Amino acid sequence: MHWRILPLMMVFVALAHFNRISITVAGAEKIIPSGLISKTEMGFVYSAFLIVYTLAMLPGGWVLDRFGPRIAWMIVVFGSAFFVSVSGLAGLLLADASVLFVALLIIRGSFGLICSPLHPTAARLVANWTPPAATDLVNGLINAAALVGISFTYVLFGMLIDHFAWPGAFLIMGGFTFVVALAWFGFGADRPAHVGHDSDRAMDTATIGIVPHPSAANEPTPGFGLVIGNVSLLFLTLSYGLLGYFQYLFFYWSEYYFENQMGLSTEKSRWSSTLLTLAMAVGMFAGGWLSDRVRRRFPGRWGTIAIPMLALVLAGAATCVSLGDLPAVGVVAGLAVAMAAAGICEGSYWTTAVRLGQNLGGTAAAVMNTAGNGIGLLAPLLTPWISDRFGWQASLGLAVFVCWAAALAWLGVRLDQQAQR
Repeated sequence: MHWRILPLMMVFVALAHFNRISITVAGAEKIIPSGLISKTEMGFVYSAFLIVYTLAMLPGGWVLDRFGPRIAWMIVVFGSAFFVSVSGLAGLLLADASVLFVALLIIRGSFGLICSPLHPTAARLVANWTPPAATDLVNGLINAAALVGISFTYVLFGMLIDHFAWPGAFLIMGGFTFVVALAWFGFGADRPAHVGHDSDRAMDTATIGIVPHPSAANEPTPGFGLVIGNVSLLFLTLSYGLLGYFQYLFFYWSEYYFENQMGLSTEKSRWSSTLLTLAMAVGMFAGGWLSDRVRRRFPGRWGTIAIPMLALVLAGAATCVSLGDLPAVGVVAGLAVAMAAAGICEGSYWTTAVRLGQNLGGTAAAVMNTAGNGIGLLAPLLTPWISDRFGWQASLGLAVFVCWAAALAWLGVRLDQQAQR
């Protein structure tokens, strides 16, 4: 990959996730404590993004295929600059709590619509710009950038709130996002100038290991029937959706939990939330390395499912330990281990989805990711509802069983069930 575009892609992905999570910092530190919007209502605001983002994911893929990755990401980044800025304007101009609640629902939902092509476009750009031997490294760097963006949201956006209040923080980030949008407009491209469509197609095939069916060139592309009917993919999709629930619980509610339930200071709550997400990023790198080695050593089914199953069991166990009578540092450490374990299995999901899909690997991955967000979006909604009625221990206890259920679902994955044409 040309080094002029990789750093820009990493900044873009990190910023997209920063803007995506920043609303939770404003909610935990200012909006909920001020009484403007209740904890349950903020859960709906958080989920508005995820609901629309999930529903628009496949149409977002169509936009990517129709107009190319450069245009798709221009829509994302300029749209992000607009809706982040409008979030700040809503906070400045709308004094009525009910009107602000509805406005934030609409703004966050629209933001989710705009962001839907983000990750499919990143994958397409990596395939277009990167030699096959380097794609795993580049994808790892980009995914890590997303988690770094999430991690530092709590600290950096919190600092902006401290100095400029939460509406001003959104306006500043909207302006910064616009600058990045201009950079992408000036330097972004679908592919290097010397690479054509045919070589792109060959690069994609080599990258993900797909061996095209001999008659594929003469057949129309099938619909979703073969993918939806793949039992192994359905088990994998269920497992990824449960993992999404576990991840989103901490992405959206960790800072609130640390500050309002554990009694940590605002600064310590920010850094504790940052630690959880950075631990997950470390787990992704370690898990990719470990999974590759295990698959080479044990090329059969168990070589594929053993690492994600063990990682998910560990994530649930570490969360369970953190529910005990521990000092704050012990709770944070336990949850950091849980998030790192959740990160270990991330790469296995994407690799296995593409392997199961074969010629339909992109569609298979899209189906899996849709479920990951679809089930994941329940976490911002259910967590405050459960905590209000049964306590935060119950919310985290449910996360333990969700992890273990995700591990069990891997038992239904068999690599001989592939969606070929």
